[in-house]
Amino acid sequence: MPPDLLYAGFNYTHLPDYTSRATHFLADRSIFAVMGDWTHDFGAWLSQPHVLAIVMAWWITFIVVLLLLSIFLGFNPVGIGGGTFAAAFQSCMYGGFTPAGGVFATLTSLGMLGWMIPLHTGVSAVFATAVALVVWACGVAR
Repeated sequence: MPPDLLYAGFNYTHLPDYTSRATHFLADRSIFAVMGDWTHDFGAWLSQPHVLAIVMAWWITFIVVLLLLSIFLGFNPVGIGGGTFAAAFQSCMYGGFTPAGGVFATLTSLGMLGWMIPLHTGVSAVFATAVALVVWACGVAR
């Protein structure tokens, strides 16, 4: 970060009113003046093939794992989804009776309260980050 970015617009001792002080702050290499440079540099960095490969690997892995956890696991805000792993487990292990206070009942309760969504998102992000690190370590697209 350039040093003048931190103090460039704070020298308004000779400015008479608030409007001219604000104009001086915005025009004198303030954060708004260099923001265009940052976005251009970020776009150039992001368009490099190896960076794009890492970002795409992260997003694809994140979406796939999130869908697998959310749809196929079966603990959803509407209850146990039909045709999911949770439904198959419940029918095979418990039949018509699910014991209260057990792990399955707790996971169902957490899913119906919506607390499984942040858990699914976090697990997906960690797994996607691990895949992105593997892509980076292998030097894909370099």
